[in-house]
Amino acid sequence: MGTSLAAFLRHHGRARLLATAVAVLCLAGTASARDLTDAESTMLNSAVEMYDKAMEGKDVPILVKAIPPRIIKQMAEHDKASEDDIRKALGDLIGQTLEALPVHSFTMDMAKAEHGHVADGTPYLLIPTETVMTTGGEGKTLMRTATLAMLDGDLWYMVRGSDAQQVAALREAYPEYETVVFPDATMELVKE
Repeated sequence: MGTSLAAFLRHHGRARLLATAVAVLCLAGTASARDLTDAESTMLNSAVEMYDKAMEGKDVPILVKAIPPRIIKQMAEHDKASEDDIRKALGDLIGQTLEALPVHSFTMDMAKAEHGHVADGTPYLLIPTETVMTTGGEGKTLMRTATLAMLDGDLWYMVRGSDAQQVAALREAYPEYETVVFPDATMELVKE
């Protein structure tokens, strides 16, 4: 696992929390475009709330569980490691990043989420996301980006769309998201 896993993580931008934690939402395929069912909508709202709390509370195991399974599988196959080893390595990286860049607030705005469908009709959401973090000394930075909400099977996962390498890894594992357009991330200093 060692060096090759670290190289793989660097290559795919997972060495940074914002690229990693992001871990996460996948939608199962259907034959034609459709809206979310009531059950899917309820589960999505719960997943978003849980992820918000995990980011603010540094709950690394929850953040790792938010990573879509095909991304974990792809990493494991690439590195010839077990999926558990990949999850542990990602957990370590997420924890280190949260220590280096403490998150003061993390919010996904479901009211402003954009709904779309992949080619097979499966719905997804791009949820506007704001993160306030310490980036140097006592200064704070506000990052605005979007989180992709996806279903894989019947579970929701989240993937931050702010990092080109992370999006490339998503599209490699989930080619059905090739045409999804992620908004550019913006960053600004927070005045206190």
